[in-house]
Amino acid sequence: MSDEIDHLPHHLGFEREQAEKGISPYYSDLPLVTFCAANGFPIHTHPYFRGIHKRWPNVICEVRDARVMAVPNVGTMFYARGFEEHLFFDCLTATGFKSASLMAENPPQQSFYPYDSFSGDAAVLIGSAVAFGDYVNSKFTRFMYADLFSEMKEMPIITRPGMVASSYELIGLLGMPKEQVIQLPDYQIIDCERLFVPSILAGLSAEADNYHFPSEAAQWLRNRISEACGQTDEISPTTPTRKVYLSRESAKQRETSNEDEVIEVVRSYGYEIIDPADYSICEQVKIARETKQFISLTGSQTTTIQFAQPGTRFLELKVAEWMTRRILGYSQIYRHLGIPHTQYLYKEFDDGDYTVDPENLAKAIRQADF
Repeated sequence: MSDEIDHLPHHLGFEREQAEKGISPYYSDLPLVTFCAANGFPIHTHPYFRGIHKRWPNVICEVRDARVMAVPNVGTMFYARGFEEHLFFDCLTATGFKSASLMAENPPQQSFYPYDSFSGDAAVLIGSAVAFGDYVNSKFTRFMYADLFSEMKEMPIITRPGMVASSYELIGLLGMPKEQVIQLPDYQIIDCERLFVPSILAGLSAEADNYHFPSEAAQWLRNRISEACGQTDEISPTTPTRKVYLSRESAKQRETSNEDEVIEVVRSYGYEIIDPADYSICEQVKIARETKQFISLTGSQTTTIQFAQPGTRFLELKVAEWMTRRILGYSQIYRHLGIPHTQYLYKEFDDGDYTVDPENLAKAIRQADF
């Protein structure tokens, strides 16, 4: 693996320098699609995707005689036996090159052994992500394929342990029982005759550093989960009246170092304080549908807002330096959902944690008419 970066498929637009940094202008699953096409593995398509605005194929790759491996601190990787030189890391869009770099720097320290609880000849790889927002948008939206390919609904789902409870809860809301979900532990492997790997729907585009998220995926997520929770206009019509500040109190990184001051400001403008981590997914959906205005810092907690009704407003507090990073592209999700999105920028960023100037925040709230 030490020389893996030397063999990147440059014809697909990958740059060595960027790959070494763990980033690329075109994070997509094209290498897997190209590999399957070149080696005669089935690639499943659906007419639905013809009308979707996309920047890479929306397909399911069927990898034959596959081996899936859970690598500590890296994630899930897989390959077709007989093609061991072609390693694939979950989905390239979210973590692929970073995982490859981690693998090279910290190779596995012990042997892998079979996962005893797997039986059958087929499975679906959905993957995992530590950050809830990354999981929802880059991994969970791949379940959209299951609504189009009914056989996927019956297959074992391969993911990883260690995600927040809400990540697994979402799978259950799709009607898939816990027994169907495999949380593959470190150093364990699954061999299956057919591994179905859906290409991602959301990721970085070919145009430099811009996140791509199709409208259909955003609508599917809101509608599918809201319906599963019984929170739709038909089932539970709701007029939004609440004003909510979404806290990052439970966040393990990028905490708000002066959260108390921020809370004091937003409360003075009539906002209630909610940490989504304290609520189930369906409770979050209900809160979102009842809310007319959100304020929050950038982070996974803002995923709650994706279940809000069209017309709900969102004031996002964002570090100015991040305007050049891929996270900026998440703004299009709110546009797809009809959620007016205002970004308040600030420069303070202390040791990886947020620090928000209270006076400037109050000014931003007044200027945005929040």
